[in-house]
Amino acid sequence: MKVNDNTREKIFLILTLTSLVTPTIIVLISLLTFQESFESCLEDCREKHQLSIDNSWTACDERCHLKFKGEDNESR
Repeated sequence: MKVNDNTREKIFLILTLTSLVTPTIIVLISLLTFQESFESCLEDCREKHQLSIDNSWTACDERCHLKFKGEDNESR
């Protein structure tokens, strides 16, 4: 079975567009669904430093306050 050049070009175009659009859609969905909040920042930081012997929880508070200084934080 022989495929003519026109059909081959259409298949190539479809595959190229699909390979460009799919990663773009995945990135957009991930950006829209994951938005870090002040609370998630504190949770992540405290989870990472839960076994630390220094005052890292205070440092987590300060880091997250600086990161989200434009937002109203209830835990301030």
